[in-house]
Amino acid sequence: MSGPVPRICDTLTPLAEKLRAEATTYKATLALFEREGTTELRDSLIAQKENLLRTKATINEILNPLGYDIDTPLPKRESPEEITTRLKEVGSPAVLDESFGEKGIVSVDITPELREQLKNLSTALTAYEAADGGSPSYIWNEWRNMQTYEAPQQQQFDAIILSYNNDETIRRSSEKIVADMDRAGVRPARFEELIALGITHPDLNKRNEYLVGLGTKESLVGIPGVPSLNWIDGDRCLGWIRLTSEWGGHSRFVCLRK
Repeated sequence: MSGPVPRICDTLTPLAEKLRAEATTYKATLALFEREGTTELRDSLIAQKENLLRTKATINEILNPLGYDIDTPLPKRESPEEITTRLKEVGSPAVLDESFGEKGIVSVDITPELREQLKNLSTALTAYEAADGGSPSYIWNEWRNMQTYEAPQQQQFDAIILSYNNDETIRRSSEKIVADMDRAGVRPARFEELIALGITHPDLNKRNEYLVGLGTKESLVGIPGVPSLNWIDGDRCLGWIRLTSEWGGHSRFVCLRK
């Protein structure tokens, strides 16, 4: 891909303003036509409507490859309070770790530039290493042999950071944690989502907590394990944790809405 990729908002914002201005003009001309009904106003309405449709089509050329359409409403984004309420309603022992993001929710924006960086495993690992030029990074070497990598398909997602520290039983079992997430209407983050989180929010990768993605299980050394983001010896670390490990109090589990 040649040259820098513009951020999608930089492209869509002027188009949205153009569409809004054209719609305002069209409505004013329509009101005038309904009063006067002249041929000149009718022809003007036809031309204005064609302009509206062209601008709308241009916007959809950008949105459609990302799975969106200008006429499709965006999904509702639940507040931290709503997620907390649902966790309580289903009897989950999990709580949002409010020290992350917006009371436990971290928004990840998959810009066109980031999508290009995440297109395959090699480019994703390179982007992870370069995400924070002020801090060195460490990648568990076996990740470079991963055969199941898939580029993320979303344009944006919310990483929901859960803690199970208030339940000694469930946090010692990955299966119980995943089952609990399912009851709460969320799913564990996969490798590609965890690495996108590490790239877009490198500071979260410089804390004592382990951010764990139970959605990807890899047996790259003959033992099942999952990816994690953590901070070790001054390095941002994209690591691997054995599933047979007991999840300590420093573990946080990243999940997404289903």
